[in-house]
Amino acid sequence: MSSPQEHIMQEDAANALATLQQANQAPKEGSDFVIPQRFTKSGRKKAIPFPLKLMKVLSNKEFEHIVTWMPSGKSFSIVDSKAFVAEILPDHFKSAKYASFTRKLHRWGFMRHYRGEEAGAFYHNLFRKDRLDLVEQMTCH
Repeated sequence: MSSPQEHIMQEDAANALATLQQANQAPKEGSDFVIPQRFTKSGRKKAIPFPLKLMKVLSNKEFEHIVTWMPSGKSFSIVDSKAFVAEILPDHFKSAKYASFTRKLHRWGFMRHYRGEEAGAFYHNLFRKDRLDLVEQMTCH
């Protein structure tokens, strides 16, 4: 007969395995980006960082008419802010206001292009299209 502690460890291992299997399943239609699961040392799930959530939304082809990468892949633009607030913010980010979202972008170090071809687009030197390795280095200020 196993101890209660062993039983809990077995449950945790089974849950971790199920999570890994879920992560390896095919992503939803329109999105080819899967956010890797993160765990604390004690095995609890960690919150998904804001830049990873943003990367997932930008990778979803279903939202290209609302928010999209610029051709350079170094910045992104919110094409339709009203649709962004109505369709994307409530489902993918905790904030429900556009101003709160842009404030969070600035806290994470995003800047806005004010001139040139990418005027109005947001950029960060560690936020690039298909560069998950760089996103991992981003920090909130």
